[in-house]
Amino acid sequence: MAQWIEIYEEEQFDEMVQQGPVIALFGAASDMAWNTISGPIRAFVSAPMPLPPFIKVLYVDRDRLLQLAQKRNVRIIPTARFLQDGRQVSELTGEQVTPENIHRNFGKMMQTAQ
Repeated sequence: MAQWIEIYEEEQFDEMVQQGPVIALFGAASDMAWNTISGPIRAFVSAPMPLPPFIKVLYVDRDRLLQLAQKRNVRIIPTARFLQDGRQVSELTGEQVTPENIHRNFGKMMQTAQ
């Protein structure tokens, strides 16, 4: 199972995105679309497969870290960004952010890394 890591500080986020393959999820406790999809996404991340255990899934709550979301140019909640060693490989926004699409884009990210 992948690691679900809640981000509480901008410095924590900046450090973690430099460490290998990362999926950064930007949500907001006040956003209905995020609240609808966050449960299925957490269940997907916590499942033994399909994401390997070395993957870090970073969760950033835009309401709590508005400055980080603005700095990273996050305009739509939810947003999922796929990063390899700090470099963005792909992105999903809004209704695209589903467990199935996260799995598909993760596969593309790993192919790019090879």
